[in-house]
Amino acid sequence: MRIAVAQTEVTTDPHVNGPAIRAAMRRAAGQGARLVHFGEGSLSGYAGADKPHYTGWQIDWAPVTEQLRATMALAGELGVWVVVGGNHRLSGAHRPHNSLWVNGLWVSIAVPAQCAPASPSAVAGPHGYLLRQARADGPDLICVDLDRADPELDVALKKARPWRATARAGDVYAAARVTDPRSADRTGA
Repeated sequence: MRIAVAQTEVTTDPHVNGPAIRAAMRRAAGQGARLVHFGEGSLSGYAGADKPHYTGWQIDWAPVTEQLRATMALAGELGVWVVVGGNHRLSGAHRPHNSLWVNGLWVSIAVPAQCAPASPSAVAGPHGYLLRQARADGPDLICVDLDRADPELDVALKKARPWRATARAGDVYAAARVTDPRSADRTGA
């Protein structure tokens, strides 16, 4: 399977971020990617006191929802899976969580282009080696073909370490879980 990692500029305006995401989706699909991974906060930007768009935690969810729906529609049109980062609304007094909306064992690291000089976006194989890395000087898109039959990946894929069972069971994150009905909502609203 071919995946793409998109390193886009991230602003505090979903109306700027959404079109950048969809442009990268089109580029990735044009290069044969079936999954496109975007960085943290790529759709909504980051909530915080220094960002006027997000006064306190009273986020204006209308533009986030609008851009998420447009992104979902394009994903369906292009036939690609998309992992896009943004704030996820919870109920009551719970502050929003920084989440990945998703539609292996390979790890793709997608960062905002502004953070790329320190650590560019990349894809690592299950053996721990980088398969490809984005450039460090601005927006970029990288594509990688994932091949589970590659003999170099035999140990990592077929002779799994005991910690993988613990991670898959979710026990690693049990202490940090928050029970909130909005977390079960898969509509993107």
